[in-house]
Amino acid sequence: MTFTEKRIFVIASVLISFFTYLAAGMLAGKVVPWSTVQSVAAFVCAYLMLSLMMKRFPEEAENEIVTGDVQKDHGTSGKPRLVRTVVLSSVLMLCVNFALSFIVSDTSVPDREDLLLRAVTGVFVLPAMEEYLFRHGYLKALLRGNFPEYVPIILQAVLFASLHKGVGIPVAFICGIILGMTYVKTDERHRFIAVYASHAIYNGVLYAVLALT
Repeated sequence: MTFTEKRIFVIASVLISFFTYLAAGMLAGKVVPWSTVQSVAAFVCAYLMLSLMMKRFPEEAENEIVTGDVQKDHGTSGKPRLVRTVVLSSVLMLCVNFALSFIVSDTSVPDREDLLLRAVTGVFVLPAMEEYLFRHGYLKALLRGNFPEYVPIILQAVLFASLHKGVGIPVAFICGIILGMTYVKTDERHRFIAVYASHAIYNGVLYAVLALT
């Protein structure tokens, strides 16, 4: 991949991811079944487009990913490591959320309307969509450009944070970095499972705290 190709690849990935996610957020507005369908459709389209782009350099990317994973996982047990990774990632994100909320004295209580529906969507649907677009789509696309790992991790975290507001911006940025590192450091077979499970547990705990507040 030439330097020019890398730049084009990165710019295209950023634009596709950003505008598709922004459109999904605008269409959703409020978490109801129809808006969820609209969001899912937008995320699927974005992921398919990114997948087509990633096929532009399949051999180079696949060889590097497989080699890196074999070296990382040599002599380790996959499932116990995956569980430890998910638990650590979830705990770190929860600590970040509660710590920043305490520092900025954010005592606001989110709207409880349709809490059950929002919780189900927030645990099972939204994490899957966001992880497919930001980590399994956007981050994976940038990793194929042979940049240092911190570059795509920071870029996807900035993009992820830009779709939040208030105290959610720094929380989303740090959580995006944690999820990005989780994705990069996990072997290819379990990457999506690791980030999705971490994200789902994180959201589930927050909704449980909200329900008990």
